[in-house]
Amino acid sequence: MEITKGKKCIHCGAVCEQEQPFCHACGKRIQQETINDYGVEQLKYFIGPKSERYIKIFKKNRNKKFFLHMNWAAFFFNIYWAFYRKMYAVGISFVLILMLVVYSIIGIGAGTVKEDYESMMSEITATYEAELSEESEALEIMFEDLPQEVQLSVLANLLPTCTVYIIIASVLSGAMQIGFALVADQLYRNYVFKRINYADGGVSVGATIAALLLEPVVVWIAAIVAMNLISVFLF
Repeated sequence: MEITKGKKCIHCGAVCEQEQPFCHACGKRIQQETINDYGVEQLKYFIGPKSERYIKIFKKNRNKKFFLHMNWAAFFFNIYWAFYRKMYAVGISFVLILMLVVYSIIGIGAGTVKEDYESMMSEITATYEAELSEESEALEIMFEDLPQEVQLSVLANLLPTCTVYIIIASVLSGAMQIGFALVADQLYRNYVFKRINYADGGVSVGATIAALLLEPVVVWIAAIVAMNLISVFLF
């Protein structure tokens, strides 16, 4: 076999064609298989448990800057999966966003229910005030002062509004969990490549330190902002 622009097999030293993936002499792969310029063996070592699953997904989407793939572990365990994969900023950020969305909906719902309750109590007070008070000056009528059938009627009227907002919060929460599960493998691929790049000196030491320090700072700032926004709706 005529050899042009040959390269040596790293296993047996035989000269093989430049584009030949396997050695014609020993049959072994001439060069390490790569995904986006990262060696598969290096990726397996970095990923650890379940590496075969992630390698398969990375191979399938090697030419895509963005892809969607269902990760059931991320769907069911969310932050626990992210922490297990050492993506602390991703996990905390997801939980904060989820809390912000859910508690915002609950806060808006609570405000609506409160307005409906106060409106109903105003109407009921005008109707039952004379019956519940013998004093010349009107007394403030509390919910517990009302007859039982009236209390049940108030609760029955408030129930649909409560149910609607609970359903909205549940649907949004479920949608966010599905969305997180669909992008989890994409996020993990970016994380793996970035960390390997840091380890291999792909960026300067200063940039690496800055990235490692900036990530938790951003998370804590996001946490403070989220909790303040949540407190506005709840309190």
